[in-house]
Amino acid sequence: MNADARILEKPFDLVAVSLFTRDDREYLDCLPSDGRANRLMHEDDQPGGLCSFVGQGARNVAPQAKLALCSTVGEADQGAVHDALDALRFQRIELFAVANKRTNHSRVSMTPSGERQIVRLERERAVNFDEDLNANAYRRLRAVISQSKTVVLGHLPSDLTAGLIDWARHIGTLAVLCPGKSQFDTLGDLRTHALILNTDEARTVTGSTSDSTKTVFSELNRHVQAEQAVIMTTGGGPVFVADRKGGNDWIVPPRPAPVMAKGQFVLPVGCGDVLAGVVGLALGQPRRLVQNELLYDAIVLGQAAATAHYYRDSASRETLQAEYQRLLARMTRDQNAAQKQAA
Repeated sequence: MNADARILEKPFDLVAVSLFTRDDREYLDCLPSDGRANRLMHEDDQPGGLCSFVGQGARNVAPQAKLALCSTVGEADQGAVHDALDALRFQRIELFAVANKRTNHSRVSMTPSGERQIVRLERERAVNFDEDLNANAYRRLRAVISQSKTVVLGHLPSDLTAGLIDWARHIGTLAVLCPGKSQFDTLGDLRTHALILNTDEARTVTGSTSDSTKTVFSELNRHVQAEQAVIMTTGGGPVFVADRKGGNDWIVPPRPAPVMAKGQFVLPVGCGDVLAGVVGLALGQPRRLVQNELLYDAIVLGQAAATAHYYRDSASRETLQAEYQRLLARMTRDQNAAQKQAA
């Protein structure tokens, strides 16, 4: 990180960069193995994709945070994307509209017990970053990143990912990477600050055949170059963390499940992205890389927000916001003490 650049004024606390997806969500009594299922409820045209869930996670713990989103979208349904994003209250939305293409659209089928199936719709005409990010859009994207304390990068082309990470480091923006398939082959070469992925993704990246989740995480930690933290989620189980600056390794236990109202359904999509939004927002506030107990507590808060998201637990929002404010106060005291010591 360019420490001098961190001192520059950055109006946004976080920007999320990934493909936006319009999700049609439905709850079924089971995922059909024989072609038959009963639909229990549906929620059409919901904001999806990492960029949406990252913003939702950050907004839930910090209602006043200044958030930005960047994505490619289809020109024909650009207005519908803005409408879908209104509820997340981003302060800046950069949509790179592409003519003759449509925004990514998915049907997400879920069961009350948390099973899910995602079907991509209209893939032939869907936008992507590989083909549809022109030079002007790239300049706009870099400009937003330069104005943000943190950038969370989703499933982007590997060359674009490497360039944006290098740019973020140059201008003093914390880079958090949540990689996808196109980035797996080069993941060991990417110099992000924080890396967040799940166990299945870690197995793919490392080629691990071990039945031990702890072994998979150890192999991942040796494989990547993240400067600050390597974080591996396990789908509702513990979160594995390597504190690269402080030299700590932790296994953060899962949060207890809240009591759900009768007839309420879980939301088994976007949990890892919510965690990334909260962690990225918190870690980007100080002007230096957080480590030790402060890093651990940021992960705990992110896990709590992801659990609340999964169980649709809006009642815990005030508690999460209070925890976030206490964490920020501790980070400020820690930074002030470090500056006094350096002086």
